[in-house]
Amino acid sequence: MPDRVADELAIRGLTARFNHMVDQLRGADCAAAFTENGVLESAGRLEGRAAIAAFFDAQAHGEPVDIGFGMTGHLFSTVHATTDNVITIEGDKATQMSYMLVFRQVPSELAQDGLYVITHRWDDRLVRTDAGWLFEHRIMNVLQTNANPDATAQALRLPTHP
Repeated sequence: MPDRVADELAIRGLTARFNHMVDQLRGADCAAAFTENGVLESAGRLEGRAAIAAFFDAQAHGEPVDIGFGMTGHLFSTVHATTDNVITIEGDKATQMSYMLVFRQVPSELAQDGLYVITHRWDDRLVRTDAGWLFEHRIMNVLQTNANPDATAQALRLPTHP
């Protein structure tokens, strides 16, 4: 019989390791946190390990990428911190809802003082595999940001500032 505490710790550990790999732009390691056909929905939709790895590898090589809210640019440095994980396990499947704080250095025209702060919620589906727990599907839902207010409002379909 599976140990629920051990399973929750394994899922929290997977989430923390994924954050560190994202911060270090280690594409293959980011992709390894997913099932072979896993899906990551954040700035766009990435399907499969190859697409996930390529997205982070492009950033590591300095290519401009979609940084959210319809903006393209370079990620100079990013720190992710996850909190308030709520995990439900049913056999070899699990869901996780967690909040994340993201601190991202960006060009100053995109955020005050060049620091883009985002809070969002992750909605995850995970599966237990022979290699341990892996993400099957991760969906990021932005809750707050200090990004350019007009760009934020446009992305969220809110009225822009006069």
